[in-house]
Amino acid sequence: IQDYQEDLNSETKSSAGDKHETGRAMLQLEMEKLGQQYQTVLTQKNVLQKIDVSVKKKAQVGSLVGTTSGLNYFLATS
Repeated sequence: IQDYQEDLNSETKSSAGDKHETGRAMLQLEMEKLGQQYQTVLTQKNVLQKIDVSVKKKAQVGSLVGTTSGLNYFLATS
């Protein structure tokens, strides 16, 4: 994101004004898209950090359940 901001700040007015404006608009759109992706990653990180990873005797939401047959199940809700 910082690289895109630097590119946006360093864009200089050229004789081809429309080309310049198009370049700035594309950089701005890319920065907005990256900002949204960053917020999504932060939200997912916060959710994952709330998962209790300690060993329990009782299955609950967020549990990885191992069976004697070697199969594993993850209990989740959305």
